[in-house]
Order: sequence, then structure tokens, then C-alpha cells
Amino acid sequence: MSMCAKTGMAMSKQRNLFLQLFAAACMLLAAVSIHAADDFPGGKPDRRIIKMQEKVDSLFEKGDYERAYFIYREELVPLGDKYAQYMVGYMTLVGKGVPGDLIAGSAWYRLAAERGDPAFLQASNEVLRILSDEQREQSDQRYLELRREFSDVMIVAKLIENDLDALDSRIDVASITRDLVGAQYYNKDVLAKENAEAVARVEDRLQFLIETLSKPGLLAVEEINRVDQIESRAYALLQAYKPQN
Repeated sequence: MSMCAKTGMAMSKQRNLFLQLFAAACMLLAAVSIHAADDFPGGKPDRRIIKMQEKVDSLFEKGDYERAYFIYREELVPLGDKYAQYMVGYMTLVGKGVPGDLIAGSAWYRLAAERGDPAFLQASNEVLRILSDEQREQSDQRYLELRREFSDVMIVAKLIENDLDALDSRIDVASITRDLVGAQYYNKDVLAKENAEAVARVEDRLQFLIETLSKPGLLAVEEINRVDQIESRAYALLQAYKPQN
């Protein structure tokens, strides 16, 4: 078979795949509940985030791809929104709102699939299947770049750090303190409740990080180092909040 014929077959296969991915994107778009369908121990979507999700989906459906891409990529992706990461991957693959890039698109699909969602895994595997060995290596590198910033490990580590900062600032707080934002006074019982909730979140999220790192798959070195750093700080600080006998 001539080189031209092989190239033509590869391009035809790629076009067919993109059509399948478009159909999958439309199906996922219809299932808006997928935004909050997992047990990711991140921050719960508030009303602002939910409205943003609804807005960007509407923009995509109307064909306003540049604005939709910006919101998916800049507003929702950093929150760990896997649907947004999938849509950035899809729009990158087919060149909607952003120049088309097969390698970058495949990396975004892999990031969207990191929690094992069947629909995202299938889409990711379908794209990886058409990559050459060289393209797969390039996809690996782009995927690791994305993980350094947007993986569940990095997002959860930041949430843990926020709770640790709050706990650290309250270790020596007196029994009565002032909330300057709400201009309200809190007593010792309220502080104890807030501290207990923060400690519980930290412990749950640390367990999530440990379990995530134990699973097979590509991990960036920065993720491993970040978890080591967070674990050391968390275990040292949490000792101060353990009940005294």
C-alpha cells in the first residue's frame, strides 16, 4: 500500500473518530448532572459555580465556542471539573474555540478520565488508539504537564493546605474571637465545631491522596513531592487538635 493511501486511511479514521467524539460530547452535554456525579473530595459546587456550568454549556450549544472554551479552561478546569476538562479536550481535538491539536486534546481527555469515569475512559482510549508511538510519548509529556497543575492530587493538596492554614491560625486563639468578615462573635463551642470539621476534611482528603498515589498510572514527580510535604505538615499540626486525655 502506498504512503498516500496509508495517510488517507489514517485521516479517514481520525475523521470518523472525531464524529464519534462529537456525538459523545453531545450526550454528555445533555447529562448536566455529570458535573457533580462523583465522590471527589473537593469543594462542593456553590450556586455561582452551578450557574457558570449552565452558562458555558449554553454557550457551547449556541456555537459561541471561544467564550465557552475560555470558561471551561480558565474557570472550571482549575476546580477539578472533569466534564470541563473533557470539553476542553474535545474542543482542542476538533478545533472549536481553539486551534486543533491532537496531542493536547488527548492529554486533556486523559486528565478528564483520571477518576475512572467509564465515558471519559472510553473517549480517552479511543483517541490514544489512533496515536503513533511518537505521538503517544508526546501525549504522555503533555498529560504530565497538565497533572502538575490540574490533577486531583494537586487540587486536593491545595484544599488541605487551606484548612491547615486556618487550623494553624487558630491554635492560640482565645475562647472568644471576632469574625471580621461577618462582624459576629463566636464562642469556644463554635470554634471547636469548625476545627473538628476542618480536621475531618483534612483526614479524608489525605486518605484520598494516599489512595490516588497508590493506583497505577502516570504521576508527575511534583505530585509525589507535594503529597509528602502536605502529609508532614498535616500530621504535625493535627496532633495539636487531638483530644487531650
